[in-house]
Amino acid sequence: MGVVAVAAGGAPRRIQVARGQKRVALLFNYTDTSVTQFAMRLENGEGQVVSRFEGKAPQDTNDIEILLPVARLRSGQYTLRVQNAATQKEIGALPFELALP
Repeated sequence: MGVVAVAAGGAPRRIQVARGQKRVALLFNYTDTSVTQFAMRLENGEGQVVSRFEGKAPQDTNDIEILLPVARLRSGQYTLRVQNAATQKEIGALPFELALP
Protein backbone atom coordinates (compact mmCIF):
# COMPACT_ATOMS: atom_id res chain seq x y z
CA MET A 1 0.00 0.00 0.00
CA GLY A 2 1.06 3.60 -0.54
CA VAL A 3 0.64 6.59 1.71
CA VAL A 4 -1.97 6.78 4.46
CA ALA A 5 -2.90 10.36 5.35
CA VAL A 6 -3.96 11.14 8.90
CA ALA A 7 -4.31 14.29 10.99
CA ALA A 8 -1.90 15.21 13.77
CA GLY A 9 -1.89 12.67 16.58
CA GLY A 10 -2.72 9.78 14.24
CA ALA A 11 -6.50 10.36 14.18
CA PRO A 12 -8.40 10.43 10.89
CA ARG A 13 -9.29 13.88 9.61
CA ARG A 14 -12.73 15.10 10.68
CA ILE A 15 -14.82 16.82 8.02
CA GLN A 16 -17.78 18.83 9.30
CA VAL A 17 -20.43 19.20 6.60
CA ALA A 18 -22.62 22.32 6.68
CA ARG A 19 -26.38 22.08 6.31
CA GLY A 20 -27.24 22.04 2.60
CA GLN A 21 -23.66 21.29 1.52
CA LYS A 22 -23.66 18.81 -1.38
CA ARG A 23 -19.92 18.06 -1.74
CA VAL A 24 -16.67 18.09 0.19
CA ALA A 25 -13.27 18.53 -1.41
CA LEU A 26 -10.45 16.12 -0.64
CA LEU A 27 -6.91 16.78 -1.81
CA PHE A 28 -4.60 13.90 -2.68
CA ASN A 29 -0.95 14.61 -3.48
CA TYR A 30 0.98 12.03 -5.50
CA THR A 31 4.51 12.01 -6.82
CA ASP A 32 4.49 9.12 -9.31
CA THR A 33 4.11 10.91 -12.65
CA SER A 34 3.86 7.59 -14.53
CA VAL A 35 0.26 7.22 -13.29
CA THR A 36 -2.08 8.75 -15.86
CA GLN A 37 -5.47 7.48 -14.64
CA PHE A 38 -6.69 6.93 -11.10
CA ALA A 39 -9.38 4.59 -9.82
CA MET A 40 -10.89 5.56 -6.49
CA ARG A 41 -13.23 3.80 -4.14
CA LEU A 42 -14.90 5.15 -1.05
CA GLU A 43 -15.33 2.63 1.77
CA ASN A 44 -17.46 3.06 4.88
CA GLY A 45 -16.25 2.14 8.37
CA GLU A 46 -17.15 -1.52 7.79
CA GLY A 47 -15.01 -1.67 4.66
CA GLN A 48 -17.97 -1.76 2.26
CA VAL A 49 -17.54 0.16 -0.99
CA VAL A 50 -20.16 2.92 -1.17
CA SER A 51 -18.86 4.70 -4.29
CA ARG A 52 -16.40 4.17 -7.15
CA PHE A 53 -15.09 6.62 -9.71
CA GLU A 54 -12.10 7.30 -11.95
CA GLY A 55 -10.19 10.38 -13.00
CA LYS A 56 -7.26 11.42 -15.11
CA ALA A 57 -4.10 12.59 -13.42
CA PRO A 58 -3.53 16.33 -13.85
CA GLN A 59 -0.53 17.20 -15.98
CA ASP A 60 0.39 20.51 -14.31
CA THR A 61 0.38 19.57 -10.62
CA ASN A 62 0.80 16.62 -8.25
CA ASP A 63 -2.46 17.46 -6.50
CA ILE A 64 -5.73 15.72 -7.28
CA GLU A 65 -8.83 17.50 -6.02
CA ILE A 66 -11.69 15.09 -5.42
CA LEU A 67 -15.18 16.55 -5.04
CA LEU A 68 -17.00 13.94 -3.03
CA PRO A 69 -20.84 14.00 -3.07
CA VAL A 70 -22.11 13.68 0.51
CA ALA A 71 -25.89 13.83 0.01
CA ARG A 72 -26.32 10.04 0.25
CA LEU A 73 -23.71 9.44 2.93
CA ARG A 74 -24.18 9.14 6.68
CA SER A 75 -22.00 10.45 9.47
CA GLY A 76 -19.16 8.08 10.29
CA GLN A 77 -15.75 6.77 9.31
CA TYR A 78 -14.74 6.50 5.65
CA THR A 79 -11.60 5.75 3.67
CA LEU A 80 -10.95 6.95 0.13
CA ARG A 81 -8.64 4.45 -1.54
CA VAL A 82 -6.67 5.69 -4.54
CA GLN A 83 -5.36 3.18 -7.08
CA ASN A 84 -3.45 3.23 -10.34
CA ALA A 85 -6.33 2.45 -12.76
CA ALA A 86 -4.02 0.52 -15.13
CA THR A 87 -2.55 -1.83 -12.52
CA GLN A 88 -5.16 -1.61 -9.70
CA LYS A 89 -2.23 -1.12 -7.31
CA GLU A 90 -3.18 1.00 -4.30
CA ILE A 91 -1.29 4.28 -4.19
CA GLY A 92 -2.76 5.75 -1.04
CA ALA A 93 -5.57 5.80 1.48
CA LEU A 94 -7.27 8.87 2.93
CA PRO A 95 -9.19 7.95 6.10
CA PHE A 96 -11.58 10.55 7.46
CA GLU A 97 -14.57 11.02 9.71
CA LEU A 98 -17.61 12.63 8.10
CA ALA A 99 -19.87 14.65 10.41
CA LEU A 100 -23.21 15.57 8.86
CA PRO A 101 -25.71 18.02 10.41
